Amino acid sequence: MRFAEQRPLRAELNVTQLIDVVLLLLFFFMLSTSFVMQPGIAIDLPEGTTQGHRTKQDLQVLMTAAGDVYVQERRVSIAGVDAAIAAAIEKIRAAGGADTQIVLVVKADKNVKHGDVVSVMDSARGRGIEQLTIATRPAEQDKGRR
Repeated sequence: MRFAEQRPLRAELNVTQLIDVVLLLLFFFMLSTSFVMQPGIAIDLPEGTTQGHRTKQDLQVLMTAAGDVYVQERRVSIAGVDAAIAAAIEKIRAAGGADTQIVLVVKADKNVKHGDVVSVMDSARGRGIEQLTIATRPAEQDKGRR
């Protein structure tokens, strides 16, 4: 009885499939991260020519065209803005100290009622905030308009 000779096994690593998987993952992450511009609330800011820089002591109030109001990314009713601003100021001052300068940043859609924006500004002013910034988007260049 003759048995077939056993050949020694050679272990090989085929990297072709590994490279394919890595490239697919790379493409997936590149595409998915490029589309995440600014997640969250859709606001059509008015155009402006100057831009400021955001600091840690900002108190952000977002106002949408649908009438939604967000204080520090928490949705509140227009009637509850005063209490939400007071709570946000307390939180900022607790983190940064009692003498922290807080700047109110209003990001209001260009279709929000002027009176609603003024009531938010009055509420912040009543809580001791004296600096105000109104967020805008960069003005587009005139493209042949006259």
